[in-house]
Amino acid sequence: MHREMRRYTQWIDGVPYKLEAPFDFSFLSKYGKVFKAFDEQGSGNISFGVQNGEEKLFIKFAGAPKKNYIAHRDSGAVDAESAIALLKAAVPLYTALKHPTLISLIATEEIGGGYAAIFEWEEAIIDEITNVYTMGATAFALFAYGNRATDSWPLSKVLYDVAKKAVSDNRSQRQQSIRQFMAEWRAARLCFSTKSCYNDVKLKETKKF
Repeated sequence: MHREMRRYTQWIDGVPYKLEAPFDFSFLSKYGKVFKAFDEQGSGNISFGVQNGEEKLFIKFAGAPKKNYIAHRDSGAVDAESAIALLKAAVPLYTALKHPTLISLIATEEIGGGYAAIFEWEEAIIDEITNVYTMGATAFALFAYGNRATDSWPLSKVLYDVAKKAVSDNRSQRQQSIRQFMAEWRAARLCFSTKSCYNDVKLKETKKF
């Protein structure tokens, strides 16, 4: 039996956003005045556009009582504790894939009972699936100078497949969240390092003949 969660609408600096329960975001005043909220993110985070004078920031926060949103049919529900762990795990990936096509991570901080990642603001702040595309494009930019042909990819075929999936023209065929992209990328690295995927590849090739 499924019980529908009640959602609360809160306001900060005149900007509305929805949560499962009341939560104190007054700590955001440290960064400036909120001008936009992004409360429907599959990662379990809630994000804000904040302005302080001429400077604008994009703040991704994990730890608020958001609705248990299923980011992808294989990824399960994202609660506050899991959202914090996922955001912390994503930080090294943002750092490793630092590139002009990806919004720049400025700092991270444990604050407000949760965890915040502070990015530079881009006027074309994008949704989660578009962020997945950006991650894939960044991987090609870093490892293959932007060339997406298989013979220009210097890493393993399994890592190529993850990156290629992320930049699919069909949004529904991409990983549906940064969480899913990270999981597939790590699995591909493990597969390559342990050689555990080669038996499956050889089996598929054998079936072709």
